[in-house]
Amino acid sequence: MPSNTQSSHRGRRLMMKLGMSVITLAILIVVLEVGTRLLSDTQPPLLQSHQKLGTTFTPHYDGQVFVPESDRFVQLRFNGDGMRGQPFELQKSEGVRRIAIIGDSMVAAIGADEEDTAVQVLQQKLSNTPGPEKWEVMNFGVSGSATGQELVLYREVVKHYQPDIVVCAFCIWNDFGDNSRELSSSPNRIYFDLNQNGDLKQLKLSQSRSTISTWLNQNSRFYLWQKHATRVATQRTKKRVGFLPKGKLIYHSEPTDELERAWTITEKLIETFHREVESDGSQFVLAMLPSSDQIHDENWSRVISNAGSSSPQMDADYPSKRLGQLCDRIGAPVIDMVEAFREAAPSRSRVQSNEWQHFGGVGHFNQSGNQLAAEEIFNFLLQQKASTASRQSPIEQR
Repeated sequence: MPSNTQSSHRGRRLMMKLGMSVITLAILIVVLEVGTRLLSDTQPPLLQSHQKLGTTFTPHYDGQVFVPESDRFVQLRFNGDGMRGQPFELQKSEGVRRIAIIGDSMVAAIGADEEDTAVQVLQQKLSNTPGPEKWEVMNFGVSGSATGQELVLYREVVKHYQPDIVVCAFCIWNDFGDNSRELSSSPNRIYFDLNQNGDLKQLKLSQSRSTISTWLNQNSRFYLWQKHATRVATQRTKKRVGFLPKGKLIYHSEPTDELERAWTITEKLIETFHREVESDGSQFVLAMLPSSDQIHDENWSRVISNAGSSSPQMDADYPSKRLGQLCDRIGAPVIDMVEAFREAAPSRSRVQSNEWQHFGGVGHFNQSGNQLAAEEIFNFLLQQKASTASRQSPIEQR
């Protein structure tokens, strides 16, 4: 049997090896961190986790950020609420009408200059319209959010700004999947489910994972770099093997049980959103933002091919039909932009880059797409105003 002295020596050697391993690992991490900061263009994260809202952009941020999708630097600013654009006072000035546009990265539009976002284009159009009203259009787009998280954002932040109109921008290419924890997974996104009575219940965030992720996001450029590199590699692999995200099964006109549950959650969220906005004295409007899959034949063919056995039931217009029926049932106005985007791309081919409304013909809205989305909302407001005026008596109009 080994003596106590031998055991003590062996223990010290083990502790020394362990200590050297820890020191070596620490040095390696420091080298990787310094190297990433010196040799890459990795920047601090724009998004941060929020205990109540899931995520927001970094409040009071103002700086230039390189956006790969638009392949250039964009000047970005976020106000005290962590939303893109200028700050607003909670109390509206007399004679001002406010429009709050709530959505995800399509609304935030960080690949576009602020003046080229749909929110600011709409602001400019309304400001140039003759009439006594003064307009304020507010951007409440947060990358990675979905309808459930947007409902929480309305409850906690937006409604306190007393908006006259609340536009819920539903991004067809991912909001459906992002509303269901069965179809997607994000540690910082707010999800809802239904209880036994069919009512919405908010699911808890993974607080420990969120805290660790938040610290690393804020303090480690290497962590951000490897996360981005992993995401890019994963996307390329999925593209090669023809992977179809479950959220894109929104086009399935004969939903499976899993998809039907996602539809039920989505519809309940929109119905609840509509009811709460209307009860607060504002008007709710659902705006359907089209995916490039609905515009370009090549993109749609890829969706069909990747859907495999599901392809006979895939219908590019199914989301518009189903959401339109929901809005008819609950009495909510809807802006369906799909046909307007198709008309702007008459060839229906992604080869025609002059017809792109999305970056690269596949991504977020480019300048043309933001312009067109703003025009669709603007035309809706004009039609609504004309309809209201036609219902008034001549005395009321005076």
